[in-house]
Formats: sequence, structure tokens, C-alpha cells
Amino acid sequence: MPECMPAQTRNYATCRTNFNVSIRRNASKGDVLVVDDDEILLPLVGEMIARMGFKATIASNAIEALALLKAHHFDIVLTDFQMPQMDGFALAERIKKTTPDLPVVMMTGMRGSKIEDMLKSGLIDEIILKPFSIHAMKRVLEYLMAVPV
Repeated sequence: MPECMPAQTRNYATCRTNFNVSIRRNASKGDVLVVDDDEILLPLVGEMIARMGFKATIASNAIEALALLKAHHFDIVLTDFQMPQMDGFALAERIKKTTPDLPVVMMTGMRGSKIEDMLKSGLIDEIILKPFSIHAMKRVLEYLMAVPV
């Protein structure tokens, strides 16, 4: 199995990560773009999603994610909230301007009224609070894949 290329071409359904974790999938439940600046968490979330049967592509920042969104089709975007350059909420706003039907899921450790405001804005479809379990992630992704657009 080939080593992964730069982050924008990393695909955990078809390559070996630099942590030597190999994931093989015969069929994909859907394509998920994972965006997070955390160099440790990003490949782990990618691996988690791939093990659920989704095709996971990772981006280490919002700018990289926007480039990937122009070049590829994704069924769901899963993004961290706090990132340098552009936060997850600004990324969601840019995504919804060009592809309003693309579900955006925010991963965050924040609690309180700011989270409620994000959901009310219509830019975020779901929020996954950190720390999250693989079961919570799976429920959200499978729910969004089942919701008609």
C-alpha cells in the first residue's frame, strides 16, 4: 500500500498514514472531509471515520479544505472550530455560500450559548462536543447521510 501524499491528497480509505496505520475499505458509506489543525487528532479522526466505512480525506486548515472542496465532491464536512487563519464557523459560512446543501459538522470543546447560536445560524448542521466517542461520531455521520437533501 502506498504512503500518503501531502495532506490534500491523504485519503484514509486508500493509503497508509505516516503512523503506519493501514485501513482498507471495500465500499464507502460516503465521502467525509475532515478539517483540523491538530496534527495528532486529525489522522486519528480520519482513521476513526474510515473504520466506520466512510471515505475520509483530511485537511490541516480551512484554506486547504476550500481547495479540496473545489476539486472533489464530499458528502459531509467535519471541521474543528478553533483553527488559525480561518475558524470552522467562517469555513462553514464559505461552504454554505457555494454548496448550501453540504452538511457541515462542527467539532468543538466549547459549551454554552455560542454553540446554540451556531446551530441557529443554519451554517452548522450538527455539533459534536469534544471529547467524543466513536459511537457519537458514527450516529451523527450516518444520520446526515440518511437525511434527504
